[in-house]
Amino acid sequence: MGRGDNHPPPRRGPIRTKKSRKEFEADDDDDYMSADDSLSIKTQVANGMKAATEDLKREIALQIKKELKPLVERVTKLEQQLQKLMHATPDQEQKHRNLIIGGLPETPSETPKQLEALLSTVAHEMGLKEIDYDEAYRLGKPKAGTSSQPTTPRPVIIKLIRKKDKFTILNHKKQLYTDDDGKIAPTKKFAKVYFTEDLTPEERKHAANLRSKLKELKEQDATLTENISNGKLLVRRSGKVIKSFTCKADGTIVPINGTAKNPSQTDTPMSQ
Repeated sequence: MGRGDNHPPPRRGPIRTKKSRKEFEADDDDDYMSADDSLSIKTQVANGMKAATEDLKREIALQIKKELKPLVERVTKLEQQLQKLMHATPDQEQKHRNLIIGGLPETPSETPKQLEALLSTVAHEMGLKEIDYDEAYRLGKPKAGTSSQPTTPRPVIIKLIRKKDKFTILNHKKQLYTDDDGKIAPTKKFAKVYFTEDLTPEERKHAANLRSKLKELKEQDATLTENISNGKLLVRRSGKVIKSFTCKADGTIVPINGTAKNPSQTDTPMSQ
């Protein structure tokens, strides 16, 4: 074999062609598009998760607000009551122990001793031994009356020592206008005497609103009786509480839920 015959054997397989510059650039563009698509998908997923998280936060906040609303209202009400107590003056606290007695006969030139004796008689008529108080006096100036009653009776304010004595008096006052059988006895000596609490202007306004509600109810049923006290109206039929109402700060009359059904339930009456 001669030198000229010493050549490497020919290669077998596919023949590779050299890529042109444009082909390489095209391949690079394809790679860049794939990366952009991936980034776009990630961005969409992230935005979706963020929106879902914000929706969940709002839903949780609304639910918490809904559940906390009754507690917030209760705390606000307690704070208002506390403010009233903190700003209460000794006079206001005394008012809660006072009673106003109306319709009590008054003689001309009545002396404190005569009024004291009259109150003692009223206490005995109610079945009480005595009324323990700091002082008692007529309110206002004397007014001319009629020939049978020369002096128009002025109301009497009685300043009790203990608040519980007020409740005792109010719970016994019906004996002034009822007989031993509990029936109305208009001819009794003190049948026209009535008792009310010594109210603040705001309490008097609320009591007037409750009396208006009572008048409306009595127009429908004249047999109803009532107790008005501490901002509440208890309406009874045959001694049994059938309805109860209270007056809100804005003067609105609203029913009280869970009206007691116990016939023996009593409250401190404000008016006869």
